[in-house]
Amino acid sequence: MKRRCQKMDKYGIEATLSYGSETEKIELLSHLCDVFESYNKNIKGFDEIVQMLVNLTVKPDDRISDDIIDTILTAQINQDISNINFDIVDEHLETAPTHILPRFIEILSYTYNRKYIPSIVRFKDHKDAYIKQAVEDAIIELGGL
Repeated sequence: MKRRCQKMDKYGIEATLSYGSETEKIELLSHLCDVFESYNKNIKGFDEIVQMLVNLTVKPDDRISDDIIDTILTAQINQDISNINFDIVDEHLETAPTHILPRFIEILSYTYNRKYIPSIVRFKDHKDAYIKQAVEDAIIELGGL
């Protein structure tokens, strides 16, 4: 892990998430959460790193998908994500696995970008209770319909 994590740029992180062991991937994502939670608002390569993580969410790796999403949400809550493009998540709502869909909705809600409301609202009558709840929470987070 140390050899791969020493390079904490987009390429080093991408290499670890692509080729590292499950343990290395989880440790890296946990470390990124710690970095994103810090008071440092000038994290080198932040936009590139988060954009790469956002892009990885649509290539699900069931072993670490939740960890990647948690890392993105940590970034959204603690850092300025205004330069990140979340459209790829929006584009994959329809094809997202049922267990990932509520998390994708949550990611879009924390953009605070109302352009995602129409996409999110499509799932308000979904049969899955978690998805329905995610839609309700997202609508509130985005300021209502």
